[in-house]
Amino acid sequence: GKGDQPFGATKDAKGLVRETVRAQAVPGGRWDNDENTLFVGGLPSDMTNLEMYSVFSPFGPIAPRGATAMLDKETGKCTGIGFVNYMTPEAAEKAIKQLNNFPFSDGTWLTVKKKGPPKNKEGKGEGKGEGKSKGDGKGK
Repeated sequence: GKGDQPFGATKDAKGLVRETVRAQAVPGGRWDNDENTLFVGGLPSDMTNLEMYSVFSPFGPIAPRGATAMLDKETGKCTGIGFVNYMTPEAAEKAIKQLNNFPFSDGTWLTVKKKGPPKNKEGKGEGKGEGKSKGDGKGK
């Protein structure tokens, strides 16, 4: 039958994305966290990858699976942070310029900046995404 092919994407959205990226059939299919990767903080708890893409894609091309809202494994809600992997430095700069310090009605704001090097995971155990940002607006 038609479904007996040994390779190809499973006919669902995640399978399509996974296989087109793996086969390098889409531009930017292979990317690294580089100077075009942005850290986004202060996100609302209901933020999803789709909304990340909707907000950040108008500034320029984003790598496949390159707009990510980090979710809490237990609650499924956004932890307040996300990452955007732009394919050009111009797009990353435009997004930072337009959206960094963008205000919310509750007095909090977005933080959009170039992603720094990963924090040293050994040692103090401070890897919960709640660290020392100035004004993530959680109000606690």
